[in-house]
Amino acid sequence: MKACPCLKRLVLKVNRPTCGERKEIAKVAKCPHDYLKVVEIVGYRAHACVIQHVMFLMESIVELGKMGTDGGREEPDLEAKAREHAMQHLKQRVPSTVEFVCL
Repeated sequence: MKACPCLKRLVLKVNRPTCGERKEIAKVAKCPHDYLKVVEIVGYRAHACVIQHVMFLMESIVELGKMGTDGGREEPDLEAKAREHAMQHLKQRVPSTVEFVCL
């Protein structure tokens, strides 16, 4: 995000995380982002490490207006689980000023 300080929309593609290994996610320095308004997470799955990344983004984005998740279309069962997980675990953490969309 440091490389694109004027970025307004971020599409983050999540490739099947390997969260089964209980590794600690590396901590990075906070980098507030003033221009980013929309974040879309494509390939969202019900993994703790994905939620940690999403929470980091929410904390870093100053003017976030819309956040969405898309579980993908390849595996309908996983997509349904991802949608349910996002609604239960992410929606409640998203500030009321941010529109949350779960596809």
